[in-house]
Amino acid sequence: MMAEAMTTAGLQIDRRHPLGVEPLGEARNIHREGGRFISIIGKNDLFHSPDDHGPDVADLSVIEKFATAFAAVAAALSQ
Repeated sequence: MMAEAMTTAGLQIDRRHPLGVEPLGEARNIHREGGRFISIIGKNDLFHSPDDHGPDVADLSVIEKFATAFAAVAAALSQ
């Protein structure tokens, strides 16, 4: 569902983590407890860096596309 919403919003999916394989980061805890989640990982050389903030490191048109995709999924799941 998320992949379709992302594609419809004009986002490209570069890779997918296979279902059932333990993810990295905070999503690992949700996975271990059997929870359902969507984890979106981006590419940014400044990620987790003190310089990872402000208008120069965020592309608002891309953020808008992600917001559109997440809103579409949330609306579908609420039905």
